Amino acid sequence: MVRFIADAQIEARASALWRQHRLSVGFDVEQLLDSLDIGTLWADGLESDVLGLLIPSRRLVVVNQSHRADFENNPGLYRFTVGHEVGHWVLHCEDARANNMQLIDGDRTLCRQGSREPIEIQAEKFASYLLAPTDHLKARIPKDSWIGWSTVYNLASAFGMSVTAMIVRLEASKLAYRDGTGLPRSGRPTPAGQLDFGLE
Repeated sequence: MVRFIADAQIEARASALWRQHRLSVGFDVEQLLDSLDIGTLWADGLESDVLGLLIPSRRLVVVNQSHRADFENNPGLYRFTVGHEVGHWVLHCEDARANNMQLIDGDRTLCRQGSREPIEIQAEKFASYLLAPTDHLKARIPKDSWIGWSTVYNLASAFGMSVTAMIVRLEASKLAYRDGTGLPRSGRPTPAGQLDFGLE
């Protein structure tokens, strides 16, 4: 059974990692793994929907070789995958970090595309906070109202994230939303039936 971890706790754990390792926007995820004494291995033979996995007892992130082209074409996807596995390490592997019995069944966690398992959602949230901390994100968002994908693309580039991960991050933080046509807009949507007077 996966224990509940509040979003504020997940964000606090990611923020602690920023302070401990003196991270900056667009930091090198592989250097972070080195600092955490976690190795990386590219491997064949993983299921196609698995991007990466963590083997806590071996302090090892395994990356799916069959997705190498995807990672090279979209470096933000690779960074998010590594951030996701770091999330498992920080949030779910306390016993492994203390060299005690493992908490995770089978001694591995899988980063599957589209998984809605609670443990995976927690790791996704951790990765989004790790790659784009709220204070740094707010500091880079245009002060004036904005519409369109260019702002999302610019933020994704600055933080080394995929555009998809960035729009999800903005929406989760209520810093932007997609309107009925799918176009990103700053702020929060106006609830149905209410008029927007632009007073926020």
